[in-house]
Amino acid sequence: MAVKLRVPLSDNLGYVPPVLGYLATVTQFTEGFRHYRVRHPGGIFNLQLGDFATNLLSLTQSVNSESLFNSEPEANGDLIRKLVATLFAFSNYYNAAYDIILGCCKPEDSGPVVDTWKWPKEHGYKAEGVYKSGLSEAKFFLDIFNELKHSSKMFGTVVLTRLSGKVKACGYYLESVDETGAIIPDSKYHGDERGARFASSFNRDLRWLYCLLYKIADVLAEVLKQHFLEVYSAELSFDAEHHEDGALLEKLFHVVESLPLVFLPNEARKTVPTPRLTLRPTNKFLLFDNYRIPNGQEARGAYDVQVLLPRPDGFSRSWGLPYHRRA
Repeated sequence: MAVKLRVPLSDNLGYVPPVLGYLATVTQFTEGFRHYRVRHPGGIFNLQLGDFATNLLSLTQSVNSESLFNSEPEANGDLIRKLVATLFAFSNYYNAAYDIILGCCKPEDSGPVVDTWKWPKEHGYKAEGVYKSGLSEAKFFLDIFNELKHSSKMFGTVVLTRLSGKVKACGYYLESVDETGAIIPDSKYHGDERGARFASSFNRDLRWLYCLLYKIADVLAEVLKQHFLEVYSAELSFDAEHHEDGALLEKLFHVVESLPLVFLPNEARKTVPTPRLTLRPTNKFLLFDNYRIPNGQEARGAYDVQVLLPRPDGFSRSWGLPYHRRA
C-alpha cells in the first residue's frame, strides 16, 4: 500500500498538525490580521480544528458502538445530528483557511472585507487558488453539506448485515425524491451510470474526513510558506517550542484506527486512507496508507438490510431502498 500522507509528530505538538508551529510565528512578519479585524491566524486554526475534531470523535464513537446495529429503525436521529454537525464543522475548518490567508496579507485600504475566500485573489494573491487546488478530496463532503444546507433534503442511514451475521456495515445517503414521490438516495452523490442507488459507509468516509483533517493542515502550511516568500520575501519560520495539548487528537486517532475494515458492496475497488503510527529512533510520523477495498466478503454475497428511516413527515409514504435482500 502506498503512503498517501506523512505527518511528522513532535513532543510539543503531539497529534496536532505541524502547521500550528508555523502559525505561531506569523506575527514576526505581519500584523495584517489586526488590520482586517480577524483573529490571529493561529487562533482561527485552533478553534476550528478543535470543533471539527470534537464532532468527528463523537460521530466515530457512535458508529463504533455495537448498540447502533441493534437500534430501532427510527432511533437514528442522534447519529444523523452528529453527522450533520461533523460536516458543518468540517466545512468551517476547510473555509477557515481563507480568514487565515487574509490575516497574513499586507494591510491595504480596500474597505471592509466581506467575502474572505475571494478577497486575496482579487488583490493579486495566489494563496487562495493554490489552497483550493490541493484539496480535491474535500469536494464530496463540501458539496454534500452545501446541498443539505440549501435544500430540504435529509440524511438516511442503512445497516447491512451479511446473512452469516458476522459482517455488519452502517452507511448513510442524502435523500432525494423520484418521479413517484418516493424518498430515495440522491443519484448525484449515491448513484452510478447504471441507475443503481446505494449508500456511503461510515467506515470509509470517517477515515477520509480524518485524513482530510491533516491534509488540509498540510496544504495550508505549504501555501503559507509560499505566500510569505512571495509577499514578504521571507521564510515563515517554525516555532519548535510552541506547545499544544494534543490529547483530543490522540484520542481521535485511536478511535478512527479501531474502525473495522468493513465496507459496503458498492465500495469494492475504491480506496480509503488508513492511519497508522511509525516510530523511528528520532522521528515519529502519522502515516495514511492508500488502502484499496478488495472484492472480498465485504463486496459479495447476500445481505440482510435494515433501513433506519428518519422521523415521518406526515405526508411521504414510500421509500426506495438503497439495497434490498438478494435471493
